[in-house]
Amino acid sequence: MLNIGLWALTSAPSPHAKFISGVLTCFAATAVYAAADQISSELKDLVTNWNQLTQKERGEISGYIIGKYGIDIFVAAGSAKLMKAYQDLKRANNILTFEMMLLEETQVVSLKNRYKAIEKTKKDKEYIKKYFGKNSYPEQEIRDNLKKMGYQIPAKPAGIPDNFIAKYAESPGICYHDPSNPKHEYIRLMPGNPQSPNPAQQQQYIIHYRNGKALNSDGNLFDTADLNVHISPEKYKYIAPK
Repeated sequence: MLNIGLWALTSAPSPHAKFISGVLTCFAATAVYAAADQISSELKDLVTNWNQLTQKERGEISGYIIGKYGIDIFVAAGSAKLMKAYQDLKRANNILTFEMMLLEETQVVSLKNRYKAIEKTKKDKEYIKKYFGKNSYPEQEIRDNLKKMGYQIPAKPAGIPDNFIAKYAESPGICYHDPSNPKHEYIRLMPGNPQSPNPAQQQQYIIHYRNGKALNSDGNLFDTADLNVHISPEKYKYIAPK
């Protein structure tokens, strides 16, 4: 089970500095035991390759190991230096856990809702991929199914040609593909996710893809990841290829 302190470390906007310091100190103290069989293979690999890893990689792998084994993994190596580092980490973990318990209820609810939304979207994407794939379906059938799954898709914008093919979007949504250029000219309508960290995706939005790029509301091409290409249904106007 994921250690509460570690959960706080990954969820809180500013995790307790002593907890982070304690984790790093324990990993450093464990390095002298890398050649022995006193520690797990994952921990041994981490401390052996520590200097070759980026800061991001160190954090990700450290989080995985502590999440899997808990902070008690450091007890296995055993030494006066490591045991002191472990006790410091344990105290910091208890403090951080207590601080997380003092969070306002609304903050805790917000965090839980965010992870629930992420998990639901992930499962729904897998369901759509398994049962519908990239096949075309009647538009209303797609809308009805998505509504049953809890998604409110924007209405089809005026101007999109009637011969465009309707398909499920990879993430829960609906796409209209140009039958003459289906892979490079299509419009994706999305329900929006209030829990998304991207403000442009928190409400319903539309993205119009064209030849590897995407249009903004004025018809100018941008990179598909640009916030300008997330257009609200009220501002979207269909612009045909020239």
